[in-house]
Amino acid sequence: MYNYAGYAFYIKSMLMAIIFINMILTIEYVSLKEVGMLGMCFFILINDYLRFKIFHEDDRYNMSLVLSFIGSIWLLFIYTELFFYAILFEIIVYLEGKLFKTLLIGHIVIYLGRDIYLYKIEILKSPLNSWKDNGLEFLVDMSFYMLIVSVFLYLRWEFKERIKAQNLNNELNEAYKKLREYSSEIEELTIVKERGRVASEIHDSLGHSLTALIMHLDFLENVIDKDIEKAKIIIFKSQDLARNSMDGLRRAVYALKEEIYSNGLKSAIDELIGNLATTNNIKINLNFEEEIEDISPDVKNVIYRTLQEGLTNGIKHGKATRFLIDIMMINDGIELKIKDNGNGCREIIKGNGLSNIEDRISRVHGRVIFSSTINDGFSIDVYMPLKGVEIGI
Repeated sequence: MYNYAGYAFYIKSMLMAIIFINMILTIEYVSLKEVGMLGMCFFILINDYLRFKIFHEDDRYNMSLVLSFIGSIWLLFIYTELFFYAILFEIIVYLEGKLFKTLLIGHIVIYLGRDIYLYKIEILKSPLNSWKDNGLEFLVDMSFYMLIVSVFLYLRWEFKERIKAQNLNNELNEAYKKLREYSSEIEELTIVKERGRVASEIHDSLGHSLTALIMHLDFLENVIDKDIEKAKIIIFKSQDLARNSMDGLRRAVYALKEEIYSNGLKSAIDELIGNLATTNNIKINLNFEEEIEDISPDVKNVIYRTLQEGLTNGIKHGKATRFLIDIMMINDGIELKIKDNGNGCREIIKGNGLSNIEDRISRVHGRVIFSSTINDGFSIDVYMPLKGVEIGI
């Protein structure tokens, strides 16, 4: 709102400068009245400047405005009403509380009283001809004044609503920042808690299985030379314990492992590309939009796995040596394109790799298109919306 205060200040300053210059040009001889008018104009100019530049952030602003209001009353009766209108804008738009009500009522009463006073003077001068003409002029003048008051009151309401909206927007931004911070903390605490749970599970289940396996092997050592049939039974049980232990270990390790993109999706993709390029003499060009780093971990995982599968298939089956990868934000979603220079094919047969890509994309409500022609490589075009994503991969 203070930008509008600046505009009002410059307009009032221009008005006072015009009034001041006009007074100087129209003065025929110097009298106490002319000196008083010039002094009052100069005082108002200085007072307004101090109010706008210095007093706008402390209690002196109200006192300065009251002084300008008094000066505008003086100018209203002896010279012009222009500055009286200008000071009305500042009273209505920027003041609050009792001072606002007091100065607004005072402004209306003074302007109405001035018009009634002038109207009576005109009637006394020419009672027969002035009732109709001056009465109409009085009504027009007061109607215009009330229109100005109404416009300024509307501007006051609009400015207040704009400030409320701005404050609400600032509060929402602060709440969003705090929510993101809390979300990150909760996610980190959840990961730590889950790792502790999995570690405990490994200790309990695997420790128990290995202990049982050792006991079986110790017993086997004692009976292997004495009872072959019993030894075979112990061997079979030991094999089952070992297999069950391995399955449990795989499940625990899968749950415990850190996200491959913990340092950022771009970093994980660069590492993947670096490994392929180093070992297979592959050239890969990547276009990656930085905003992608702000998306959810689930969608990042879909992007990474799709890219991993596309590169592997292109090298293994298509004998590709060149890849062009685009990962961009587009239309409230993410676009992933993978194009290689491999052998291509007439008919696309979807094995486990392509089927897994389709499954992952469908879980984020996205779509994928595979295309290929002989000697023109293979293309994967993916679009994933960012809204309403719920996955568990």
